[in-house]
Amino acid sequence: MALTNGDWAVNFEACATYKIQGGTAALAAAILEDSRAAVEFGLTVAGMEDDGGTVTLRSADGRTISARAAIVTVPLPVLGTIDFQPPLPPAKEEGAGLGQISRGVKVWIRLRGEHAPFVALGQADWPLNFFQAEYTLDGDTIVAGFGPDATKIDASDAAAVQEQLGRLVPGADVLDVATHDWVADPLTGETWPMHRTGFLGNPLAAMQSGHGNVLFAGSDIANCWGGFIDGAIESGMEAALDAAALLAARPTAKEPAPQEPALR
Repeated sequence: MALTNGDWAVNFEACATYKIQGGTAALAAAILEDSRAAVEFGLTVAGMEDDGGTVTLRSADGRTISARAAIVTVPLPVLGTIDFQPPLPPAKEEGAGLGQISRGVKVWIRLRGEHAPFVALGQADWPLNFFQAEYTLDGDTIVAGFGPDATKIDASDAAAVQEQLGRLVPGADVLDVATHDWVADPLTGETWPMHRTGFLGNPLAAMQSGHGNVLFAGSDIANCWGGFIDGAIESGMEAALDAAALLAARPTAKEPAPQEPALR
């Protein structure tokens, strides 16, 4: 809200009205193509060791990957599960330990038929209390729904979602739902971040700072738009610039000069 002048209407315009053509998957694919990076799935990092020249990642199943520098982008609830060597400084460990307080749930809903765009807000203690029509698809309407506590509703149960949506949008017919329990997922521990009081003024700077050749980024520790892709991009760009400066200041070892042939 602070970034949209405290105006809810402007806030909705900024975060929900304008969409990326092709969706966020298209954005991720474009970033990947532009960076020419490789992605390895199914590798859970258990530890990271920085010997001053090389950072080595150790996976839970014993695999290792080495690089001159590393950027860690895991959510705050996951940071404490990684064994960093050397250990993280106390201020960074404190920030990771504080974590965040959101336990929210998100669900995608397919409604029968095309509905006029709507936003619906319910009571604070309702299992699902915010719904927003996103777009139409093959004659139906796709809606995003949110709730404050993932333990209060099984968002994969279409009937349960129908009951909550019906409180605000009478007559809406839920055809299908799609969700994931991000809070219970050990690789996320959150659906979106909601920082504790004082986090921005104290632990945030420590969480953003580098640790040797290990840098940190992500929506959870962005200066602006925390919890949004915009925040992740802003934080990632900062970390990328820091990594470039770090590597530029530490050139790679040069190959030994070839020996002149011995005179005979």
